[in-house]
Amino acid sequence: DHSGDVGACLSMHQPWASLAVYGIKQIEGRDWPTEHRGRLWIAATKRRPLDSELEAVLNQYDAIAETREGLQPYFLRPEHYPTSCVIKCRCGLGLGF
Repeated sequence: DHSGDVGACLSMHQPWASLAVYGIKQIEGRDWPTEHRGRLWIAATKRRPLDSELEAVLNQYDAIAETREGLQPYFLRPEHYPTSCVIKCRCGLGLGF
């Protein structure tokens, strides 16, 4: 069902774009307000992450997960971090994921 799909799309650098699609990145801070709720497409920019950046970000999310009671310390990680494309949509959620 595509009703309510206004084509809203958020562009993000990798690895954050894939982490948002996987539900690992659940909060996005932007300096502009929005009232958008509903389907939100996630696009990955053309910038490829450095291996050191990818490792640092994944370690950060591992550390966050370890501090949350009742959650497994490690999450299902994306296998690929595609760039220059629309990855997927997050349905029923606003910019707060």
